[in-house]
Amino acid sequence: SSAGQMEHFGKAVAIQESPSGDGDLLVVGVPLQNTNQGSGSGAAYVFARATNNKWVKRRNLFPAPNSDYSRFGHSVAMSLDGTIVVGAESGQEAYVYERSGQYIWEEGVRLTGHNTEAGDKFGIAVDIDGNTVVVGANEEQSSASGTDADGSNNDSDRAGAAYIFTKEGGQWGQETYLKASNTNSGDKFGTAVAISNGAVVVGAPGEAGNGRDVGENQHDNTISYAGAAYVYTKQHGGWAQSGYLKASNTDQGDSFGESLAISGNILTVGADSEDSAGGGDQEDNSLISAGAAYVFDLHSLPSGLPEMVVLNNEGVRLIESHSMIQPETILVGSSSNWIKLHIHNIGSGLLNVSGIRIEDEDGMVVTSDTSYLNNSLNFGQSTEVSVKIQPAREGPSTARLIILSDDQSEASFA
Repeated sequence: SSAGQMEHFGKAVAIQESPSGDGDLLVVGVPLQNTNQGSGSGAAYVFARATNNKWVKRRNLFPAPNSDYSRFGHSVAMSLDGTIVVGAESGQEAYVYERSGQYIWEEGVRLTGHNTEAGDKFGIAVDIDGNTVVVGANEEQSSASGTDADGSNNDSDRAGAAYIFTKEGGQWGQETYLKASNTNSGDKFGTAVAISNGAVVVGAPGEAGNGRDVGENQHDNTISYAGAAYVYTKQHGGWAQSGYLKASNTDQGDSFGESLAISGNILTVGADSEDSAGGGDQEDNSLISAGAAYVFDLHSLPSGLPEMVVLNNEGVRLIESHSMIQPETILVGSSSNWIKLHIHNIGSGLLNVSGIRIEDEDGMVVTSDTSYLNNSLNFGQSTEVSVKIQPAREGPSTARLIILSDDQSEASFA
């Protein structure tokens, strides 16, 4: 196809080796091409490798009519069976074209998020694996966190989101709404997405946590535009976050998570503004925006076990355990006290909390308020309970706190 000035032919590409031997396929996005569908509406072109090893254009893909500057073709992806997904990030849509013959694709099915609004950039990133499509919207503004949370507010500018769509009964529909476990304004979660072998990964190059490698300090938020990547897997019949990935040399402005590529269980995360000069010294920041890529084996990530951390109102950690509950001693004053406890799951598996119990040693009267208790916590989620302790005498008293869980590995502590 001929390209015009400023049309950005090649902004996105996807290639797939043909399993049937009828020619490898290539999709090229041209997000600012002028077409009959509108000025700068965009296009995508499908090429096939011929027997003489030349690439021949086989199909033109265009957005719906009246799609001025929809940027159709900003992102593209293709599955093993030749199904093509094209993102239109200014049009707030993604189109799915299913292959029905050698060089025949059905008219595109248009996907959009349940809460998508103008400016969300739904479609800035797309990927597909079998009958599952994931779409990024890196300027979505909800302050929600976790999976399938309430995304109706616009309280976190450019926080970002991602959406999982599946095909069931011949129809495409939204299955899951993904948010980061540590949602913040400017994170741009959804800038890049990838899916393979039942794992979805979402990049957030604007995320500001100061952790390194896997699972550290996700609520720190002090290193602007350090970046992060988030891993989601199917757990208990639904999608849940199972990993929080950071660079091994996290630094300000690196934009870790700007790009993603996944093959099987091997994930590569791009950080195009990382500053090291290479040569084995990751801490050498002498080459501004030299860039780096980081490789992770998803099979080597921590297994799907919960890990609970409990903090009091002052942020003091009371309990830390890995897939089991340990009793601890809490000091209280001589008058009645309400103690608010914050329960966090920093592990990679679902944490089920059924309640709390206080075992007193000094005849204290203990009551609790669990009205805000969320019984099921995915990775990165938290909940709270309040405990009122009335000591029987003046001076320090002690009480033993037990968190009750229906997780089998914690049953002995219930």
